[in-house]
Amino acid sequence: MDNSCLPAQDNQQPTVLVIEDDDSIRELIVTLLLAEDYAVLEAENGELGLTLAIATPLDLIVCDIMLPGIDGYGILNHLQEDPKTETIPFLFLTALGTKDNIRQGMNLGADDYLTKPFTAQELLDAIQARLRKHRLWRTHFRQKQQANSTKINYTVTHDPITQLPNQLALRDDLNRLLKQWQQDNLPQNKQDNNGEWGVPILYLSVDRFERINELYGYHFGNTVLKNIVRYLGGTISETAYLACLNYTDFVLISPPVQNAQSEEHLSAIVEPILETFAQPITVESRKILINWHVGIVTMPEAEYNFDRYLNQAKEAMELARNQGKRTYYILQPDDKQQDKASQRLLDTDLYEALHRDQLVLYYQPKINTHTGRILGAEALIRWQHPELGLISPAQFIPLAEKNGLISGIGQWVFEAACRQLQTLRNQGFLDICLAVNLSGRQFYQPNLATNLKAILDCYQVPASHIELEVTESILISDVKLAIANLQSLKEQGFPIAIDDFGTGYSSLSYLQNFPFDILKIDRCFVRNIMRNVTNSTIVKHVIMMAKQLDLTTVAEGVETAAEFEFLKAQNCNEIQGYLFSRPVDSETFSQMLRDDPNFFDQLDLHTQ
Repeated sequence: MDNSCLPAQDNQQPTVLVIEDDDSIRELIVTLLLAEDYAVLEAENGELGLTLAIATPLDLIVCDIMLPGIDGYGILNHLQEDPKTETIPFLFLTALGTKDNIRQGMNLGADDYLTKPFTAQELLDAIQARLRKHRLWRTHFRQKQQANSTKINYTVTHDPITQLPNQLALRDDLNRLLKQWQQDNLPQNKQDNNGEWGVPILYLSVDRFERINELYGYHFGNTVLKNIVRYLGGTISETAYLACLNYTDFVLISPPVQNAQSEEHLSAIVEPILETFAQPITVESRKILINWHVGIVTMPEAEYNFDRYLNQAKEAMELARNQGKRTYYILQPDDKQQDKASQRLLDTDLYEALHRDQLVLYYQPKINTHTGRILGAEALIRWQHPELGLISPAQFIPLAEKNGLISGIGQWVFEAACRQLQTLRNQGFLDICLAVNLSGRQFYQPNLATNLKAILDCYQVPASHIELEVTESILISDVKLAIANLQSLKEQGFPIAIDDFGTGYSSLSYLQNFPFDILKIDRCFVRNIMRNVTNSTIVKHVIMMAKQLDLTTVAEGVETAAEFEFLKAQNCNEIQGYLFSRPVDSETFSQMLRDDPNFFDQLDLHTQ
């Protein structure tokens, strides 16, 4: 018999497990199957058979019912309870061919039943039929899974209203476009070296769009957005790339050009857009005037750092908004040299802060969405400046990254968190976990995993209770090295979290490349999630995808009961945000653990 048509694992030999306590019958079956080119495993009792079935990828099981120890019914019942083994075709052999015996086996999930004595051909026909049927089922399942995966990926990477790529698709799309532009347009033109090549990036934001929603409702507002995109599509170059960042914010990326810093060239990109919207557009017989604020920067082609330049484009857009009538602002290199004096002052003070105990950790509790109780906290650094008071990390961390102090600050944070965890464990809080952020420079330090483990040993706290958070932008700078470093950290026992997911403009496919345990959903997706169709769609599918990858999901920045209820309904695992607690000092956090509040009870009081 030719087994090439049978459903082995993609044209490999079909693997069959034979569980039979009668040595002579088992040997006959095994010999028969080997002669037909099957791979065969055998077991003389139920315990061994069950162990092999769980530990080995199988295509089919042939099993006697009457066995010493666990009988055939018990084996099948156990396998049916495990998703990894419940679909293995199962063929019973028995001398008990009564209707009740057959019905009992079929009710448990058996695929077929052969009554002893049977011929060799009857056994082979039964096996071949079960394998062929399973092959058809598996092919159908894979096709359906692929279709669902494609659909989910499109939904997650495209804005549901405008159908434009969203920020989760940006990085993959931009990498592909840059390669395409280089291949199609640049080789023959780069012989002329007059002027630097750069990629214009425009951050476009619709002004006061919430007013349209207030006057006419969200459904009409969505229709307006679709029309805005249609008008934009008819205005911009066919080779440009347009994506939706967040409801009313868009990014436009033009192909590389020479002398890209030229205001004349950049103005020539944005002014046709403004001219198109100079007159009201007609939407469902209503005249709607659309005003834009646009920030424009140029990313040097030789300096690919998209996150940095997109943030600069957004800053330029805010400058355009603040200047009133002027609707766009071109950020030139000279504009980036601001506040140098105050930065130098903080630069000097920061060195003193690190060595004079001016740094302090605050803790924002993380709440279990099933129990309402605290299960841990994120450790957040603050600077208690002797003259300026409490300084947020947003002000001094960028300085530390520039002057090289970030590695020392990162180690201080990790040690302080371990010390606090030791204190909490001594107080009896053995299940509490603390999350610590790793900076890019700290993450790529040689021997990071070994150094962190040494600190853990010093404070006698388990690695499993210190979660290490890294951002997308850190990982994508050197993917191979990042994966190696993450593996080293996991080998030491640290849970790994990807922080601010979705804000680094990386692709969803990156998730499967990195050994994460936890996915943190950034607050920009959580804000107004009940009214923002884009955010709610993204969050739904991100949580769904995380569960498929067996990741714990944590939502940051939860501030309203509506946001919480939405996230809980989507089975998000953990929540943190001002709705439950602001970051608090160590003593306050310890007292919160002693009080052991159920935040759901407080939420009920708050919302009544």
